[in-house]
Parts: sequence; C-alpha cells; structure tokens
Amino acid sequence: MSLRDVEGIGEKSEARLKEHGILSVEDLAASQPAVVSKILGVSVLKARQIISSAKQLLFSREVLVKTASEFEDWISENVIRIPTGCRSLDEALGGGVPTRSITTLTGPYGSGKTQMAKTLLVNALALVGGKAAWIETEPGTFSPKRVREIASARGVEVSLDDIYVVPADRVTTPHQQLLAYEAVYKKVKDSGEQLSIMVVDSFTARFRATFTGRESLPLRGEEMGRHIGLLELIAADTGAAVVLTSQVMGVPDIGEQLETKMRTGGHTRRMYGGTMLEHGSALILYLDKAATGRWEATVVDSPENPTRTVEFRITERGVED
Repeated sequence: MSLRDVEGIGEKSEARLKEHGILSVEDLAASQPAVVSKILGVSVLKARQIISSAKQLLFSREVLVKTASEFEDWISENVIRIPTGCRSLDEALGGGVPTRSITTLTGPYGSGKTQMAKTLLVNALALVGGKAAWIETEPGTFSPKRVREIASARGVEVSLDDIYVVPADRVTTPHQQLLAYEAVYKKVKDSGEQLSIMVVDSFTARFRATFTGRESLPLRGEEMGRHIGLLELIAADTGAAVVLTSQVMGVPDIGEQLETKMRTGGHTRRMYGGTMLEHGSALILYLDKAATGRWEATVVDSPENPTRTVEFRITERGVED
C-alpha cells in the first residue's frame, strides 16, 4: 500500500511524511496526531482523521492479523536462508542465515567473524542477486581481493560493482554509522534495487570507543536502540539479511562467568552491547578458535533452533566444513 491510498494524503503530503521518517501506511497509523499535524501543517483534528483513515485502510485489508498457517506460507515465500559455507552449521540453522532479520556474529579477535561475513556476502549475491552492502567501522575489514577469492573458489560470479562499501574513515562515531545505514537504504530505495545483504563490521566498535564508563550506559542503550530500530526497518522493507559482527568483553565476576557459560555454550566472554543487541538480534552465533586450523560456531540464540556447536575451517573458499 502507498501512503497516497490514505484519504487526505496527496503527492506533496506523502513527500513531507517520508522526509520525517513516516514511510508507510503502518507508520502513519502508529503516529501521534500532534506529530502529523506539525509535519503536514494541518490541525490536530485533521491529523486525527488522517491517522484514522490509515488505520481503517490497514484493518480493511487485514494486513495486521494473519493465521499461523498464512504466516507460515508468507515465511516460505519471503524468507530466504543464506548458506554460511559450513554445511553442518547450515543444518543447525535450518538452511542458513535468514533474510528479513538481524543476525549477530560475536566472538574474540581471530574467531572468524569477518571471514564468515564475507562468505555470507558472496553466497547472498550468488543466491539472491541484487546488491550487497558492507559498512566498515574498523579499517581493513572489507577486502575486494578476498571477496574475489571466495567467489572464484566457490565457482560463482560476483561483481564488485554490486557491492556498496562505506569505508571506516567515514564511520568514526555511532552517529556517522547510523548515517551510513541511511545512505545505503536511500541508495537502494531510490534506484529500486534489491538489497540481498548488509554487513556491519564491527557493529559495536564505535560504541565501545564512544561510550566509556558506566555513567554512559543509558546513552549507549538509547543510541543502540536507534540503530537496531533502523536496521530492523531496512531488513523488513528490503528483504535483506542484516549481519552484524560484535566484539566481546571479559566477565570478571565468577557468578556472571557461570551465567555467561550457560548462555554461550561454555564461553566465558560476553557479547558487547548488552540486552539491547541481544534482544534486537533474531539469531546470535558465537565464534571462537577451537584448535590449529579449526574454529567453532555455537548457536547461542535462535527462535527456531536449539543450542548447538559445530566446527568449521577457513580456507580460500571462506568458511566451510
């Protein structure tokens, strides 16, 4: 549905609403009358009537309520599973990393987060097509040469022209990071392109550098909430898989270490970002080095799959069994 399907909304009103982040009929139906009144320059009474019209349109088309059977059909038609490259991990995930949601890869330095993200990017372009995006917050995480190597080793054709990159020197604060999401989102929406995957590597690095000390935790949570909200919107609206990498932190308290081990499948380090990132991620994978030449991935949180740990390798093909 278009905003112009709502009674009282024309071309100019639609443009004004979209400028202020009200992009859909659902957004309008959930807006406050005072906000709509200010955006459109109409009375609060008129704003209430417009919002009421948006709600009636939603309810008349029954887009808010589905039966579980209808929802299952919708998932099978709209959600794609992108292979990680490791068949045993894909089996544990029911086929791979899902589109239309946020997946977080967490683990210590050298645990394979960036390598798995690159493998997912190549597989997403090969399976879904369209465009991909990689947002750097740490220098050097995106390597065109490595992407070519993984694609060539897997026997798939990937054009670097189909990958949008926001380099780390343009993302030095969480606020610039948020602008990077918006820039990619605007680019694909304006061009009408399909976005298959968006990788943010590392999602938490700029937060960690900016919000230091316990007194900054409320501000960090508020800003992280803005990021998660926009990324959820991008995933839902474009149908892309949003893949974040997250750093970990040590847990000095013994009691908290035991809790962390239970939640992460035996690991003593906790994902940086707190409950905001945990709740915002539909899927969380904890990666770590297992032995020389071997890594392991633990399904920490998934709405569909139980906790399970599998081993993988990193080769010229990226991540594989």
